[in-house]
Amino acid sequence: MQNFLDKIIQGFFSMKSMALAMFVFLISIGLSTFIEAEHDIQASKILIYNALWFEILLVYLSINLISNIFKYKMIQLRKISLLMFHISFLVIILGAGVTRYFGFEGLMIIREGAKSDFIYSSDPYLSIRIIDVSKEQQFKYEKKLYASEFCNNDFSVPIDFLNRKIKFKYVDFKSNMVDSLIVNDSIEKSSIELITEGKKSNILSHNEFLYVGKIPISFEKKNKIPGGIEIKEQNGEIFIKSNYNITFNPPMFTLKNILPEKTVDSIMKGLTNMPDSLTFKIPLNKWTYITTVIKASSLDVYINAKLILSHTLDSLPKLNYGDIHVNYMGGFKGSVASLSYTPYALNMDQIISMYKNGYDTDSLPSSLFKRFV
Repeated sequence: MQNFLDKIIQGFFSMKSMALAMFVFLISIGLSTFIEAEHDIQASKILIYNALWFEILLVYLSINLISNIFKYKMIQLRKISLLMFHISFLVIILGAGVTRYFGFEGLMIIREGAKSDFIYSSDPYLSIRIIDVSKEQQFKYEKKLYASEFCNNDFSVPIDFLNRKIKFKYVDFKSNMVDSLIVNDSIEKSSIELITEGKKSNILSHNEFLYVGKIPISFEKKNKIPGGIEIKEQNGEIFIKSNYNITFNPPMFTLKNILPEKTVDSIMKGLTNMPDSLTFKIPLNKWTYITTVIKASSLDVYINAKLILSHTLDSLPKLNYGDIHVNYMGGFKGSVASLSYTPYALNMDQIISMYKNGYDTDSLPSSLFKRFV
């Protein structure tokens, strides 16, 4: 019996077993590359990188490497190359283990001249939030969860909230989906789009609701949610009933910087319709500093360091990799002091600083040596 166990141990830590394990390791790494290219990185993590069998394989390789160091007496000068190879491999596996169990992978966006204390985690999470507005109680559940169309993602989450049994079960998973509407004449029900948190788009259809902070907003909800904002549609018109004070702020632009004060007041009171288009009055024979800032799908226009127009584009702008044309096809009757093009979105401090720096007097005629304030 003892001889049998010795043979198993010798075979388990033999060079042949080591070579076989190394071969499986290399095949797995290569296969994961094809899985990631064909499907997504989530599938490769589920099947290989984060799989239990892959962790066991790495542990076995580590133990085998340590065993071979002593078995073949590598701690000597004439075998220093073999020793360094084994130690290097052990260090790599140790570093991978530290990263795997103690590291954090994410993305932090820090623009030039700016500060940030927010990081986007690269790990996907299942997040469940239940709120009882009347009792002012809520339940939060978060769990790291990898999912892919290529894998079996079955899971269920039982929850006991305020003596009520709730169970979330996995149904299906689709990747790279975008929340959008498809117009179809056969569908009689309407949907509305609400912009929250500045740029976040939310689609609400009949009998649906969403929470903005702790405030529920519903659209044609049959069962009313207390303490919220109700949106209803009657004869093609939208009506809002709210338990909160609501102020009207015209979207996309700051009207007071464009239109006369009386016109703005009239629009705010609903006496005058919103204009279909806007024009900006730029004084003649005066230096004017115009800034256009594009950040993702957001477009902001500043005149003399004052925000004049803020607009959300329908899609991301097309990048120009060619020449930049100034005064193309005739341009305008005036002079351009300077033109700056940055590969990043300017912030307000940078815009004010550039405006205060003024212009190069050598590039302008003497009639324009007067700053427009």
